[in-house]
Amino acid sequence: MKPRVLVCALMVGFLVVPATSGQGVPRHKGGAALRGLSLKEALQALQAAGLPVVFSSNVVRDSMRVGSEPRGTTPRARLDELLRPHGLRIEEVAGRLVVVAAEPPRPPSGPAPPDTEPAPTPRVPRVPMPRVKDEIVVTPGPDDTREEGPLGALTLDLAEAAELPHLGDDTFRALGVLPGAAISEGSSQVSVRGGRDDEVLVVLDGLELLEPYHIQEFDSALSIVAPTFLGRVSLSTGGYPAEYGDRMSGVIDMTTLAPPDGPRFSLGVGLVFAEASATGALAGERGRWYSAFRGGNYHLALEVRGREEEPRYWDSFSKLEYSLRPGQALQINALFAEDELDLPAAGSAGESYRSQWGNRYLWLTHDAVLGSDLFVESIVSAGRLDRDRGGSAENGEASFLVRDRRALDLAGFKSLWRWEPRERASFEAGAELRQLRSTADYFNDRELTDPFALLRPEPPVGTTRFQGVLSVDQTNAFVSSRLRPLDALTAEIGLRFDHHSALDESHLSPRFHLAWQPRDDSVVRLAWGWFHQSQRPNELQVEDGETFLARSERAEHRILGFEHRREGGAAVRVEAYQRLLRRPRARFENLFDPTVLFPELTGDRLRIAPEAGRAQGVELSLRGADRGPLGWSLSYAFSSIEDELDGRWVPRGNDQPHAVRADLNYRLAHEWNLHAAWQYHTGWPTTRVTGRVVRDPDGSARVEPVLGPLHAERLPVYHRLDARLSRTWTLPLGRLNTYLEVQNLYDRHNVRGFDGFSFGLGADGEPRVDFDALSWGELLPSFGIRWQF
Repeated sequence: MKPRVLVCALMVGFLVVPATSGQGVPRHKGGAALRGLSLKEALQALQAAGLPVVFSSNVVRDSMRVGSEPRGTTPRARLDELLRPHGLRIEEVAGRLVVVAAEPPRPPSGPAPPDTEPAPTPRVPRVPMPRVKDEIVVTPGPDDTREEGPLGALTLDLAEAAELPHLGDDTFRALGVLPGAAISEGSSQVSVRGGRDDEVLVVLDGLELLEPYHIQEFDSALSIVAPTFLGRVSLSTGGYPAEYGDRMSGVIDMTTLAPPDGPRFSLGVGLVFAEASATGALAGERGRWYSAFRGGNYHLALEVRGREEEPRYWDSFSKLEYSLRPGQALQINALFAEDELDLPAAGSAGESYRSQWGNRYLWLTHDAVLGSDLFVESIVSAGRLDRDRGGSAENGEASFLVRDRRALDLAGFKSLWRWEPRERASFEAGAELRQLRSTADYFNDRELTDPFALLRPEPPVGTTRFQGVLSVDQTNAFVSSRLRPLDALTAEIGLRFDHHSALDESHLSPRFHLAWQPRDDSVVRLAWGWFHQSQRPNELQVEDGETFLARSERAEHRILGFEHRREGGAAVRVEAYQRLLRRPRARFENLFDPTVLFPELTGDRLRIAPEAGRAQGVELSLRGADRGPLGWSLSYAFSSIEDELDGRWVPRGNDQPHAVRADLNYRLAHEWNLHAAWQYHTGWPTTRVTGRVVRDPDGSARVEPVLGPLHAERLPVYHRLDARLSRTWTLPLGRLNTYLEVQNLYDRHNVRGFDGFSFGLGADGEPRVDFDALSWGELLPSFGIRWQF
């Protein structure tokens, strides 16, 4: 029996067996079933879904229960329904939804723009607020750090993301549903509007994560950030404020959950992972902690792509929150991750390979409220990234030996100040000092006989060696102001300064963002700015002969967008953008297959050194009204990403002029949910290969490869259908969530590249080129089950 058939049978068992535990409650969009929970548990579920609700145990008593499932179509409507039977209501304080005793309700406000941050309100840090009223001590929810965040940022609904079909429940893969984001089938790396993967800034609780991916040999298949401890995830696809810097395409900003007051546990298992987490309190109610562990083997996911490797990985995250005194809090975060792969020579046509990757981050955050309008956040951090890989080959196309050991140590300090002197104005300023120290010891000795070897930037026969230490000090500072001169108009203006010691570079980056709301249900956005990006020491491609860091790149963003939302959740969003690139650095790519164990030692390795670059396009997204059990969304993007090479514009390898995504979500009775997602995009660019006949001095004829114009051809169009069937049970002890998922439901063999090139003479004496098409993979079933108690 094939392994994936066995996996499918096991998954059916996971979904069916728990059905005897009892009937569920119909599920509504925007969160899990709440009937039967205590009111406190229901409010915490809404917090986890992203609603900034805060409350006190003096107001929300343990005896309060949820008698009936709320029928509201939005999280806020559901919240009001939960509170009304208990004589409670919401009062908005500094952007938070504070639960208080009922008084005559205020008139409702108009709906916020679709899928974006709400209308401008002051941002507040992750700290316990001072007393709002004598009888209320506010407890912060999970979203208090970025109550509003960047104007126009897209927020991923984590409750809905849990229902999306995406392998391994990886949150980064779920980001692919947002406009402007793209993820290849085998990767969790997010590309924003055609930019490189390393152009996206990844932030977790205020700290930037460098290379936050597992299984980097296989296109970085999973992120090191498990979804179980995330409370909020937002994506900025351009025009983000001056607080964010040194990356020039987009920002993924993640905030972790606030640990609950009491002990909680969670256990889970899936196709590629097993996980466990626990939370608790200490020092009375002054401290709370959270810890999660995840590990797995990625073999079954690779098998459908014809791979035999068995990479193993694990990661852990721990957080401790402690209230020093009213208005001051400490938070300690620790994130660790490792990967291991050992492939003996017999397993890969004469190639042996071994690797170990490690990521370690530790950071301490101090939050303080200074008076009623000044908030300060300070972060001290340290981390280390390790890379140790090596291997050898003795086959028909190559003979080589590789040793690659690298480490990156980082330490930093960051301070952010937020001043909100009045309702219509807020100001921010901050500074950061960070040191990066990289050590590298790389060696390869090669003799390549691949037909393309003569076209490589490095000689096919020779040695590449690099041993050295690179240290870089990064200093940055920013100021920004968010002003609201009119009820319908908000402007954010900022200026950022960055200095990098390696090349003694200094840059100023002005930013501007304008949001105009002609009506409560519509908003027009305009953004412009400069965004610089340096090359970090860990990004130096010494394996390709690079020995010096490149100068910083610069992108100029121009964005114009319109958003409209109707009652019931129906929404439309249109955004036009242009990103102009200056001083883009050279990069190395494999023309025909990007997922190989030794990319620097293949014949199709190519150095691309653009003179300039540009990305432009229009994105349209539609969302249906949330009425009844059926929900849907549709998005279309018309775009291009090009490099200027030798005076002509050439598409990048991930250019896809047309991209479509359609999602259909059907909420069945008894907590069943079916979500189907269909994707389509233009085939990625490739390069034509032909041959020419050459004669050796002895008169014999042979055929040499000839490459056509770079990226002048295209692969076949890409499309696939994924589906996930999920079920939630309310048990006497906790809740049980299970799902069965199938990727590539109709088993389409989408072409990712080519391999096995051979050149010879045909019967007519003309050159002949033969090759094999490589597929992203066949139908892949997967499953998951999680018990929370």
